[in-house]
Parts: sequence; C-alpha cells; structure tokens
Amino acid sequence: MLPILDTIISVVFVFLMFSLVVSAAREVIASWLSLRGKELEAGLLKLVTQLGDHTLRQDFLNHAYIKTLKVTDRFPSYIPSANIASALLHIADGNRDGQAVNIMMLKTKLAALPYKELSTILATIIEKSGANATLETVEANVEKWVDDVMERIGSVYQRKTRLWLMLASLALAAVMNIDTVTIWQRAVSDKTMRDSLVALASKVPTPDFIKDAPADGKPTPSTSADKSVKAATQNYQENLKALTDLGLPIGWTPENIKFYTDGDWKQDRGHSAAATG
Repeated sequence: MLPILDTIISVVFVFLMFSLVVSAAREVIASWLSLRGKELEAGLLKLVTQLGDHTLRQDFLNHAYIKTLKVTDRFPSYIPSANIASALLHIADGNRDGQAVNIMMLKTKLAALPYKELSTILATIIEKSGANATLETVEANVEKWVDDVMERIGSVYQRKTRLWLMLASLALAAVMNIDTVTIWQRAVSDKTMRDSLVALASKVPTPDFIKDAPADGKPTPSTSADKSVKAATQNYQENLKALTDLGLPIGWTPENIKFYTDGDWKQDRGHSAAATG
C-alpha cells in the first residue's frame, strides 16, 4: 500500500479512537446527571400539559404505569410507549382502578372530558381503528402515536448531544494536545508506527480492540443509575487506554512542551511539507 494512503488511514484511525473517547466521556456525564431522564421528563410533561393542563400532568405522573418506573426521585431514561398509552387511556376513562378500559364507554365519555386535546386525539384514533375496534387495537394505535411523539422528543436530545460532542471534542483535544499536524508528521516519518496503526485499523470494529461507546438508544427501565454510571465509566477508561496505548505524540508531556516552546514544531512541519510535496 502507498505510504501516503497508509498515513491517511493512520490519522483517520486516530481520530476514530478519539471520537470514541469523547463519546464515552459524554456518556459518563449523561449517566451521572441523568440527562436522558431529564430530557424525557421535560418532553413528556410538555406534551401532557399541551394535551390538557397541569391537572392532567399530575394525574399522568401519579398513574401506576408511570410512577412505578421511577428510580427513587429520578425520572427513568426510557418509558415504554405501552405504559404511556395505557396511562392516557385510563385517565380518559376516569382512572377506574383495577378495571380495564371499555372502548364503547370511553367513546361516550370523550365529549365531556375536560382535556380537549387529549379528547380529540383519542377520538380520532378510536375512529380510525374501526367501528368494531377492540381495546388491543386502540392501544396499539395510541402506542404508535406515542412512538411518533417520542421520536420527536428524542431528536431534540440528539441535537443537543451533537452540539455537546462538538464542544467537548474541542475542549478534550486541547487538554490532550491532539495535534493533527504533529500526528500526521509522526505517521509520515515513523513507518513502524504507521504500519501498526494500519494493522489496528483493519480490525475495526472488532470488540476485542475497540469498546464502542453506548448508543443513544433506549436503555431498559430496570437499569439502575449506579450501574449505568459504572458501565459508562468503564467504557470511557477502556477507550482512553486504547488511545493512549497507540504511542502517539499526544498529551502535555515535558517532551511535547519542550517541542513547542523551543520552536522545533516549525522546523519539523517544514521538513514534513517538503517530504510530502
């Protein structure tokens, strides 16, 4: 393989490793601060308030399908859409404890329901479910509507995550002294390191080498906050060790500080440009 292609692969691979470290660091903070739960709570409560008012919001939070998912005082990071759908149907039906929702009776109650938006949505869903719709059919259609709403709430969280990752990458790059030009120079001049990085890059995404940062998916409601933080921290430490073990010229070591303060980086960059030109 051409040296210049090996160099490009090496540098790209280094930044892949760095991105995993940043993602893992973000996951530690998100788990520690329960960011997913807080974002979910804010989105759901805004939705429920729009469907009715603060009374509906309180009824929703106090419903058994929602309240029992809480870990201590923390809102769970994920609530199954079936729980949300069932809670809304029970509230609309009058919160009759221990009794299943009767669709025919619910139809007659919706007109008098004080929560107009919720009444309109449920009435529309029941109508689209057919004249002979069963409770299971209506619940499934309400769940689908909830899934669509949850997807919008999740997209807000993802946008915030991308912004956080960009800012964290800039900060961590400065803290760890991730210098693209210096890494490029090292890859150009050090064939042994370059070959090593190319060989490691060929193993992606072998789990024995790279520990992927947890995806922004849906953790199970039963996962405790302590276990989530512990798993995220372990993942961060493993990815950070994998990056530092590459033997790259990163970090603010005495050698690197001397390299910059003595002005050697200017000369080295000039030699590297001449070598690749």
